[in-house]
Amino acid sequence: ASEVPVGTCSNKTVPTLVEALAGVPLRRIDSLSTHSVAVARSGALLAWGNGDKNRLGHGSCDKEPVPRVMHALLNKPPVKDVACGLGHTLALLVNGELYAWGNGGNGRLGLGDRFDRVSATPVLSMFPNATSTPSPVSSMAAGGTHGRNGTHARAPRRAQRR
Repeated sequence: ASEVPVGTCSNKTVPTLVEALAGVPLRRIDSLSTHSVAVARSGALLAWGNGDKNRLGHGSCDKEPVPRVMHALLNKPPVKDVACGLGHTLALLVNGELYAWGNGGNGRLGLGDRFDRVSATPVLSMFPNATSTPSPVSSMAAGGTHGRNGTHARAPRRAQRR
């Protein structure tokens, strides 16, 4: 069997170890179509894949064949959950703050507009009185052209993509 050199972009036909994550304990992982994200046990968020529309949150549209820590969230509380949408990403922090970035088309980021975001942007539009206080979000999911969140009033659960 031949090995694909680290840092190359190619499709895999069998499950393949992501060498950059070997030995990194993970809490969550998600992927949709062209990009993947993982939450380390430490709460750090890693992203890789197609960076088009800034969906990786690394500040560029470059393809990233190797998982890389997303620096925009490093000085924030740990990431609790993450979801990949088609061209966008959502991250929920342990304190209830929800962040979105990537393709803002159709308002999918929940930021009150249709603009793309280069890096993690707090989602405050659904909580007009929120400034720096935690939102009541306890779970979230993303799909092709939308995002979804749940509040503490509901039992947390992961919604399936449609």
